[in-house]
Amino acid sequence: MRSILTHTAKAIPAVALIALASVIALSFLLTADNANAFETVSHNNAPPQPNPQFTAQCSNGIAVFDPANNPGLVADCAILLAAKDTLIGDNGNADALDWSADIGIHRWYGVDIGFDDALKFRVTELEIWRNELSGTIPPELGSLANLRELEFGPTQLTGAIPPDLGNLANLEELSLDYNQLTGAIPPELGNLANLEFLQLNDNQLTGAIPPELGNLANLKWLTLSDNQLTGAIPPELGNLTNLRDLYLYDNQLTGIIPPELGNLANLNVSILEGINSQDVSLIPCANLFTITILSI
Repeated sequence: MRSILTHTAKAIPAVALIALASVIALSFLLTADNANAFETVSHNNAPPQPNPQFTAQCSNGIAVFDPANNPGLVADCAILLAAKDTLIGDNGNADALDWSADIGIHRWYGVDIGFDDALKFRVTELEIWRNELSGTIPPELGSLANLRELEFGPTQLTGAIPPDLGNLANLEELSLDYNQLTGAIPPELGNLANLEFLQLNDNQLTGAIPPELGNLANLKWLTLSDNQLTGAIPPELGNLTNLRDLYLYDNQLTGIIPPELGNLANLNVSILEGINSQDVSLIPCANLFTITILSI
């Protein structure tokens, strides 16, 4: 390359060389900008990856036993270490979570270890309640692919429910009740095909009940009470044929009971609010242990 440039310098006037150098420099900058843009787009579209720093910590042979043969558990460990400070928050108790690379992950508070389909160790349950947390729910938790139970509360978590939680395909229970969560219920939660229990009550959630929740064919328990939800009860909830308990009270719901709720033959308890009580006959009361209609 050096010989080609030397030959060119002898054959081309100085002014032309300056122009050529400017073109090369501009071309380099544009290429760098395009590379950075591509990297940004790829990063934004890709699922969150564990931070290499935390991956290294979790590979120390203490946090995860035999890390070389348990790469999935190492990844789960790194995700939780990265999420720790976000969960605790600025006003939380720094000692609320004992998650550390110096402690085996099986001993971390609120963390349970199980097996995936390949009989490899993974984080399968995350249960933190009555704890001094004041942070937010990290979106990275949506990468805990083998999580079956996720429970936060009662505690003082704030902010929105991350749509990323809709990626937890194996999740059977999602309980975020008794917090201070705000914003809308993500429609992505309707992707949780294995979900049986959904508890979002006693928060400050707003907006409408997503009709996508009607996709949760295995759901048995749905409680959205004690929030600030508005709008009508989605008729799609009538698709939840395995539902046994439904709690929607203490919201700002309007409208009537959708006739489709008459399909809920397994419903035992239903407490609704923001409806016209004359439409109670649309629910098969013979199958109900208790039904309470609270009109506003």
